[in-house]
Amino acid sequence: MENMELKQNIVNAIETLEEVEGISLEVCGSWLWVDGDTKPVKDLIKSVGGRWAAKKKKWYIRPEGAKWFHRKEQDMERIREGYGSVMVKEV
Repeated sequence: MENMELKQNIVNAIETLEEVEGISLEVCGSWLWVDGDTKPVKDLIKSVGGRWAAKKKKWYIRPEGAKWFHRKEQDMERIREGYGSVMVKEV
């Protein structure tokens, strides 16, 4: 049941954001990453649980309770290699 709830969180965010022009949506593992021209829609991204990752300069939406356990900062390429990546929408 918990796994289904985790997935539903991401599905809801994708459904809300997929029609927004100028942004990209990428799923890595169970997290959704939002990139592109996000400044005009930052409040919408926040409303679906988005948080700003300053070092990556991207928004992320993670399932409730999901945490990042790596002590060392990971770039997006390493995250993609470790968790897989699916581009849902590209700019």
